[in-house]
Amino acid sequence: MTHNLHRWTLALALSATALMAACGGGDPQKLMASAKEYLAKGDSKSAVIELKTALQKQPDLAEARFLLGKALLAGEEPVNAAVELRKALELKHPRDAVLPELARAMLDQGQHKQLITEFGGASLDDKAALASLKTSLGLAHARNGANAEAMAAFKQALDATPGHVPALTAMARQLAISGDRD
Repeated sequence: MTHNLHRWTLALALSATALMAACGGGDPQKLMASAKEYLAKGDSKSAVIELKTALQKQPDLAEARFLLGKALLAGEEPVNAAVELRKALELKHPRDAVLPELARAMLDQGQHKQLITEFGGASLDDKAALASLKTSLGLAHARNGANAEAMAAFKQALDATPGHVPALTAMARQLAISGDRD
């Protein structure tokens, strides 16, 4: 009986070691691919683990920083998300991808004035990204009580991407707040 217990203990220890090696091992590209799958499934916590592991192995991966920022934002950690998104920008990840996410992180932190100052004049090539950025800017203006600027930003979002639902929703909300119930 003791012999079987030792076998089971040894087997369990070997399995645990193999599992730890598998989690800690692997190349950063595979870890990023795994993180993308987790993000697609809505599992931001697992994606964060994969991305942090990838970044421990290769800290200068711009895409991993960007994905980590997105995962943290999805997990309602806007402060940490903003840090990672800024690092992604420093590492030259495309602005069209990063700025809309960074704007949302700043908005979630209540950094309305800073968002407007920093990205109010920003232009992006990708129309959907521009619509998202302008919607966040419009919300920042609205939260600062600047109705005209908010409506202008929402209109810019809709010019970039007609029918952009977040901009339409925000615009309708702003109109209702200002008394235009129709």
